[in-house]
Amino acid sequence: MRIGIIGAGNIGGTLARLLAGAGHEVVVANSRGPETLAGLVEEVGERASAGTATEAAESTVVVVVAVPFPAYRELPAASLHGRVVVDAIPIAGDDPEAKATVARLIDEIGFDVYDVGPLAEGRRIEPGSPVFNVGLTREEVAAALA
Repeated sequence: MRIGIIGAGNIGGTLARLLAGAGHEVVVANSRGPETLAGLVEEVGERASAGTATEAAESTVVVVVAVPFPAYRELPAASLHGRVVVDAIPIAGDDPEAKATVARLIDEIGFDVYDVGPLAEGRRIEPGSPVFNVGLTREEVAAALA
């Protein structure tokens, strides 16, 4: 599968390595431009390429958003339309097929998935929630959201 990753910091870079290692092609983007990603692309290998955020979205079906929360305003919203967009290991969504795709990807890179339910429940995993940006097991996520 070809996966876009918008954000190339600790999370985005790690996901690029893990997803490429699981056999996927990744297109990585950051706010500084594709030319600044040469080192990461070289490190990840032949399954990685660099692009703009718009290219990472428009050339893929699944797009991982790995940017600091305030940077969401800079995302290419129109280019994300019709894509499966991922921004947390706990997942929420209204499309069962999209959630199954994301769950499979998360599982392939060695993490456990926790499904919080429909997209409206996604607020339970956003900044300020007891599970946002905290290293928890699947069971600990379940307890924190109970």
